[in-house]
Amino acid sequence: MGQSAASIKTVCVSLCLATVITGCSNNKISPGMQVGSLPMPGETTQLPDGSTLVQADLTHHAVPQAPAITPVPSDVYQLFNRKTSPTYLLAKGDLLAISLWAYPEITPPNTVVNTSGYVIDQSGRLNFPLIGAIQAEGLTIEQLGRNMSKRLAKYLKQPDVQIRAMQYNGRKYNVDGEVKQPGQFPLNDQQVTLYTALSNAGGTLATSDINRIELTRKGHTYHLSLLALQHAGLSPTRLFLQEGDTIHVFSKENRKVYLIGEAGNPNAFTMPDEGMTLASVLGEGRGLNPNTASSSRVYVIRSTSRQTTVYQLDMSTLASLATAQRFQMQPNDYVYIDATGLARWNRILGLILPSSALPANLVQLKGL
Repeated sequence: MGQSAASIKTVCVSLCLATVITGCSNNKISPGMQVGSLPMPGETTQLPDGSTLVQADLTHHAVPQAPAITPVPSDVYQLFNRKTSPTYLLAKGDLLAISLWAYPEITPPNTVVNTSGYVIDQSGRLNFPLIGAIQAEGLTIEQLGRNMSKRLAKYLKQPDVQIRAMQYNGRKYNVDGEVKQPGQFPLNDQQVTLYTALSNAGGTLATSDINRIELTRKGHTYHLSLLALQHAGLSPTRLFLQEGDTIHVFSKENRKVYLIGEAGNPNAFTMPDEGMTLASVLGEGRGLNPNTASSSRVYVIRSTSRQTTVYQLDMSTLASLATAQRFQMQPNDYVYIDATGLARWNRILGLILPSSALPANLVQLKGL
C-alpha cells in the first residue's frame, strides 16, 4: 500500500515537472514580462497598429546623439526681435486722472469727478468738460494730452493737460498651469516680460516644468524652455508680453522615465530640468538586481506615434557604464532589465512546487 502511494506520487511529480519543462522550452510557461522576439539590429518590423518597431544595439561607438537640452525652436527667436518695451496704448475700460493745473475750477482736485477719474467708454472715447467726447483708445497718454490741449486751446489760454493712469483695465494677458495664482492680469505702461508675468502670478510651483512653457499669441503657440533660452543667450527679460497673450506652465508629471524589471528599485522618476542619462536612471533605481538581473539584456524603449525603438545595452562590463552615461533619456522612456534564465526557472519552481503536495493528498483517498 505504501509503495503504491509512493509510486503514484513519484509519477505525478514527474509528469508535472515534465509538463513544466516542456512548457518552458516552448516559452508557454514563464512568469513575468518577457522580451520576446525582436528584429535584428537595424531592421524594421511592422506592428499590428501600423507603427514600426526598430531594434538598435547601444555600444560606445553607437550612442544616439540627443542633446540634454532641447534646442530653441526657430520661431521663438522672433519674440526677441523687439529691443525696447512696447509703448502702452490706451484701451477701453482704462481709468485716467486728468487735471488742468491752471484752471482748478474746471478740474478741482477734490471733486467727485477727479476722484473717480475719467473712464474710456466702450466707444473708445472719454468725456471732458468744455470739449465733450474725445477719442482716447489706441493713443498713448502723451498723444491724448496733446489732442486735448489743442481742443481746449479754443476755450482756454495755455491749457496744461496733465494725465495719469489710475487703473489699466483694457489690455490683459493670462497665466495658467503650474503657477501659484493663475488668472488674468493687466498690461500697463511698465514693461511686462515673461519673468514679470510669472512673478505676477505668484511664481511657479515646485511641480512646474520650466523647460515646458507655452506662449500663445494671436493663434500661434510658441514652445519655450527657460534652460534652452539661457543656453542660446536669450534672456526672458527681453520677451515682452502683448495684449491677449496666454502663458501656460506645464507640470513635471509629463517628464517621467520608468524603470521596470530586475532593478533594485523599479520606479517612475521625474527628469530634472537639466536632463537625465541612462546611468542616472539605473543609479536612482539602485542598479541591477545582482540575483536576478541579466546584465547583458538591458533595454530602453522609446516610442513615438509612428515608431518604437528598442535600444539594447550589455551592462556586464564597466565600459558599458560610460555608454550609459552618454545616453540621454527622453520623457516617457522605459528602461527594462530582463531576468536571467535561472531566475525565471526558480520562479517557475516556486509556483509549481507547492502543488507537488497534491499526490500526497491523493494517496489518502479511500481505495489506495
